[in-house]
Amino acid sequence: MKRFSLIGLCLTVVGLMMSGCSDFHVVKPDNLVIVQTEANPLPLTVGIRVTDQRITGGFSDMGPALASRLTNANLFKSVLFPVRLDDKVDIVIEATFAGKFVADSTLFAKAIFTGLLLWLPAPFVEYEHHYKASATIRLTSPSAQQLKTYEASSDIPVAVKILAPPKEVEDQGIKAATSDLMDQLVGEMQKDKTYLAGLKSETR
Repeated sequence: MKRFSLIGLCLTVVGLMMSGCSDFHVVKPDNLVIVQTEANPLPLTVGIRVTDQRITGGFSDMGPALASRLTNANLFKSVLFPVRLDDKVDIVIEATFAGKFVADSTLFAKAIFTGLLLWLPAPFVEYEHHYKASATIRLTSPSAQQLKTYEASSDIPVAVKILAPPKEVEDQGIKAATSDLMDQLVGEMQKDKTYLAGLKSETR
């Protein structure tokens, strides 16, 4: 009976240790941008055209994210994506995006250390992966006149334990980096609302 009690105790301890090895959390950016929803949109129709994307590490087309965030911000009367050649627009947004995953530089050293000590340190060892995204968007007139350029970048750390679910970690890291990037871009455009309001006569 004592033998089975000892085995049960050992299994319980191991189970508790393993449960502490699957945690992860996304670190919020230091300068978090909060995009406000405009009460009165500018009477402008904008079209978004993605001209280049360099995306790896699970990132996907960021054009829809920009279109969605601009639409939700209610900055413009209408947001078209993808814009077509025959669409009537006041402003064309030409966007380039990049996104990548950067693993913890000490990943292998930490893994070897944990393995050599028979996984005993596993609940206390944390990896810091980064999901990085950047963008340049150029506002142009329908006749290709350059109007304004905005640039932004996001670097989101994700603190991960060794048994954290990789797919969930990736999904949350990419979502956070993409969201932060779009908030920065739209936030910058909102700061220029007065300037943007004067573009209607220039683009028609």
